[in-house]
Amino acid sequence: MNYTTSKISPSAKVTLPVVPVIIKSPYSSQPIETYDLLDNGSTNTFCSEDLLRQLNISQTSKEKLSLTTLERENNFIEYKLVINLHVSDINGENTVTIPRVYTKELPMFNKCVDKDILAKWKHLQGIPIGSEGENKVTLLIEQDVPEALVPIDVRRGKPGEPYATKTLLDWALNGPIGIWNNHKAVVTFVRASQT
Repeated sequence: MNYTTSKISPSAKVTLPVVPVIIKSPYSSQPIETYDLLDNGSTNTFCSEDLLRQLNISQTSKEKLSLTTLERENNFIEYKLVINLHVSDINGENTVTIPRVYTKELPMFNKCVDKDILAKWKHLQGIPIGSEGENKVTLLIEQDVPEALVPIDVRRGKPGEPYATKTLLDWALNGPIGIWNNHKAVVTFVRASQT
């Protein structure tokens, strides 16, 4: 059995796998460009209330979910349910249909990675990742939509270095990319079951 020890500082700046996407709804003709977190740690896909407003979606039903997080178990909450959102990569070449999306306010922001930062890792050179500024994530695609999460290609470096995964929706950067001055932690484990 092989073990790999990762030398990550407790205050490592870690990037999450966020990709730019285009979202369409059967109820609206206006597509929306936004950001999606490809989240392997939860069972149900969520979008923000703000995204619903942008897509002009008013036809929703309500459903109660039992949520289990790191802090609570079997917490029953009623959510709006949206059926059949279509999510494409930013070029519109690949589309994934999400049959069930629950709404939740998503206060998560992703500080996009500057392309110049990627130049210091040889294994990431030539991958189209990186932009400037802070972009709001309005969609969390979870394990209930595996076709959006399956890696088509992976670029990995040495232990403790970031890696990139290519999915149908684009390349996404994962892992430590520097050091935070003020450490923040984000945990996205959520298990949901229908009641």
